[in-house]
Amino acid sequence: MNNVTKSIFFRHILAVFFLAVSAGAQAGLQEGISAFEKEDYAAALNEFKPLAESGNASAQYNLGVMYERGSGVPQDDKQAFEWFRKAAELGDAVSQYKVAYIYDRGRGVGQDFKEALAWYRKSAEQGFTDAEYKFGEMHDLGKGVAQDYKQAAEWYRKAAEKGNAYAQINLGFLYEHGLGMPADLIQAYKWYSLSAARGNDGAEKAKKELEARMSSKDIKKARALVKKVPAKQK
Repeated sequence: MNNVTKSIFFRHILAVFFLAVSAGAQAGLQEGISAFEKEDYAAALNEFKPLAESGNASAQYNLGVMYERGSGVPQDDKQAFEWFRKAAELGDAVSQYKVAYIYDRGRGVGQDFKEALAWYRKSAEQGFTDAEYKFGEMHDLGKGVAQDYKQAAEWYRKAAEKGNAYAQINLGFLYEHGLGMPADLIQAYKWYSLSAARGNDGAEKAKKELEARMSSKDIKKARALVKKVPAKQK
């Protein structure tokens, strides 16, 4: 999760920077960002912490990341969770995802699939792609909710159409086996192909195994379908 966390960190702070509550908060966030990029974590902490304590959701999220990673502060899953939770309660979609993931994994808090489901939903309903995927997965596996392949497919599709490789392979699996929808090997091939193109080795293997069950005519149709897919899904 370290690389994913780092990626989310920078996406988040850049996305929310201009939504800060005041010019002073904007300046503080920018200075915190610059300090963090230079690995001057003490300076970043000095900027983020007072903003976080004053109720700035972006600073709260960023402070949570620092505790999660142990950047400039002792690594502390409980402290990380507390700051993510504060930002999540203010409606921050990325923080809602983080809270859900922590409940899902039971890091710093007791594992609680129902709480994870609830927070994934809040984030997913705001369109956060990773949360859409995980909310689908919860329904797929029956974690915190009754197993529901139709709901799983619906949420996987939302994330898959935004290029999430894990959602793409899982949606392909549902199509291949007719779970929550009629079986459709051509659609399964399409989603496996898109996931494989993003470096998912499991999807590449699934695609090759599927080819052995398909006619050359259907494989040709599936490949043509892949070529028509919008760039954002690839």
